[in-house]
Amino acid sequence: MLVKVNLLTLENRQVLLQNAKYAIHLACAFSKLAEANLLTRDNRQALLQNPEHSSGLADAFVALVKADLQEHRQALLQNAKYAVSLANGLVKLAKAGLLTAENRQALLQNSKHADSLANGFTILVNVDLLNPENHLTMLRNAEHASSLTSALEVLAKANLLNAYNYRALLQNPERADGLTVGLKMLMRSRFHTQQNLDTLLQCSKYHGRLAPALMRLAKTELLSSDNREVLLQNAPHSYDLANAFSMLNSAQLLTLDHRQVLLQNVQHLYSLSVSLYILTNAGLLNHENLQILLDNISSISGIQRYLEIFNPVTQQNIENLVACRHQLSDFFEKLQENPKANPRELVQDFRVHVTKSAGCSF
Repeated sequence: MLVKVNLLTLENRQVLLQNAKYAIHLACAFSKLAEANLLTRDNRQALLQNPEHSSGLADAFVALVKADLQEHRQALLQNAKYAVSLANGLVKLAKAGLLTAENRQALLQNSKHADSLANGFTILVNVDLLNPENHLTMLRNAEHASSLTSALEVLAKANLLNAYNYRALLQNPERADGLTVGLKMLMRSRFHTQQNLDTLLQCSKYHGRLAPALMRLAKTELLSSDNREVLLQNAPHSYDLANAFSMLNSAQLLTLDHRQVLLQNVQHLYSLSVSLYILTNAGLLNHENLQILLDNISSISGIQRYLEIFNPVTQQNIENLVACRHQLSDFFEKLQENPKANPRELVQDFRVHVTKSAGCSF
């Protein structure tokens, strides 16, 4: 590393030996400064006084010089641990014309989050939202600055960054990452409306499930105000609920009674959705077969695996499911006791057992 820039002198070798624990950091830092023609005695001394953070300091020194901001060098030394974040933040504020004494002090007091805060200030000023109140709320939530900035960036790209949404975002800053993920999903499918954003903002978490649920219902023209409320009330299960609604609607089976059964059994929605999907692909999702699933919903996880074993299923498979449900319960229990077991390894014994005990042909 030092050889490449002709720095392997006796003096440097002694310095590295004296700082053996941080020798790699220092060697890297010396090389960076030498390549930028910044390995002055003062800079070298600064690195030796902060060997643990020397590599970051070198990057920060270079960044300030490139941006003609050398007057802030002392600030980096006072915040050596977060020198890179601070330098990047100062450079970004300078480029945006925001490097005032007030903003400089704000970054110095929050050096760990300086880069993210600078990003946030820049995004807000671009949409004319960087007023004293919003400036203060960003600083008060500095520990969440990285997550908030990501959310602000996505909101801006979606043309949804306004005073109302900013305030709503700051009500749950610790959930900003989840909101960002959810909004990105909506943007990919062009469903990033204010109404959908409002739905996400009302949910303290589960954005990663709620967003695709909104998309699923929107695509099948089921995204009514009632269904939005249902998704919010059942946010942990919202995606499976949306899938079930959509599949039943496509089969003209989404009655009020069926809807009520689903809402009363949200803990079983995943297995029910998988089962509905298998029946749909087999062209067997009708009223009679749906009723079989709903009548046995307490055993739906076992039924799901049964259908997966015989996928693609036949009507005979379903009739056997009903005729042999008592014998099947033992099999379901085995599957539930061994959820990671490959059901196909058990299916032969299962077929022999049920055929002998119930006369069913599988």
